[in-house]
Amino acid sequence: MKSKKWIFILCALPVLIILIYACQGDIPESVFQLNGKDCRIVTEGAKLSQYPEPYCSLKKGETIKANDKAEIRNDFEERPFYKIWLRNEQETDCAYADAKIFKFFMLGGEPGDMVYSGITFGQTEEETDALTLTEKSQITKKCYAGSFPDSDYEAILRTLLFKELGEDWKDQIKWVRYESPAGDKNYYRLEVVFVEGKVYAMGLRAVSYVRL
Repeated sequence: MKSKKWIFILCALPVLIILIYACQGDIPESVFQLNGKDCRIVTEGAKLSQYPEPYCSLKKGETIKANDKAEIRNDFEERPFYKIWLRNEQETDCAYADAKIFKFFMLGGEPGDMVYSGITFGQTEEETDALTLTEKSQITKKCYAGSFPDSDYEAILRTLLFKELGEDWKDQIKWVRYESPAGDKNYYRLEVVFVEGKVYAMGLRAVSYVRL
């Protein structure tokens, strides 16, 4: 009986450790939800085929060249608007569905369209802070005004928000970056754009760099 008890304890220990760290907020999350389905970026399982419709069937029948990148999006007039950055890490051409996603952006969604660590469209900055910034969390927050840190996202915002908000669109938004360490000098970055004090756009990516 004692040996069985020790086997049970040893088997349960890794699970307990994971749960403890998860409760502390120390484990960064590569998973987010699209229409209620778990999706990933960069890590294993971060392929377009793992995403829900309409994403998983985009560019059906088309391929990406070996070790090349590609971008897909819907029409600028559609809401929510989304754009996906893909990478073919194989030595041969691959279908879009088999490419790995390393960056995802959505604008103008409804609550639940995209969710990351509880953050979704329509929330206030105070609500997003409460979900990410705790005493035990390693997540850092940076705010930007005037100049923005991601040229890909800024180009999208310039195209879409200029039409919606006018020439002074930059003065009407707040860009906030939530950044969490993922180990080995990797970081997950969640870019949140607030319009009228509410989450209006979200972008998620993983980056690798030496943090000074």
